[in-house]
Amino acid sequence: MKRFLRKFIPVRQSEELKTLLARAEELAKSYAHDYVGVEHAFLCLRDLPPDHSLRSIVAQFPFDIAGFWEDLEREARVVTGRPVPSFLPYTPRLQQVLRIAIRTTKFSGESRVTLPHFFGAIAREGNSLVAHVFRRHLANKKAERSYHETAATYFTVLMTFPEVTVFAPQTEPNKALVPTPASVTPAAGAPVAPDAGAAHL
Repeated sequence: MKRFLRKFIPVRQSEELKTLLARAEELAKSYAHDYVGVEHAFLCLRDLPPDHSLRSIVAQFPFDIAGFWEDLEREARVVTGRPVPSFLPYTPRLQQVLRIAIRTTKFSGESRVTLPHFFGAIAREGNSLVAHVFRRHLANKKAERSYHETAATYFTVLMTFPEVTVFAPQTEPNKALVPTPASVTPAAGAPVAPDAGAAHL
């Protein structure tokens, strides 16, 4: 019954989200674009006050934030060569993100789509230019991690999941514990330390 009622809850955009989308349209026009996309709206998050919660979240992205903004802006400035109308339509992808944000808002029983709803919807949609630039920077960060960073992450996995077996006692007498790499079963996606470093953990 509650899910049925949620479907008919009238949902409106918060003033903060309306302001962001209006700025996104202005940004799109400054790029001589004839559309407003997810990338335009996301770039306008930089205009939020420094103490805004979303600015704090973006600041915690696990890579070079300045480089991320620079790449996103550069790739968003695609030249279309088409005339710019007075009213810019939203791209199908931005419309999809807004629909996801509305569904999230309804599910939470709220009546206004806020910036956090919109921000989360971008992540859930996952196919925008923003998402692609984000994943590329994240992949580069993982590739550039030093051995010490990898070892520290591996150590964290071991401390977090005590059921992971790294060392096993040797059956022969007078033998110290020896590393058994074959018995290491870290969680999916967790980095595995090189064999040479395992003996030092």
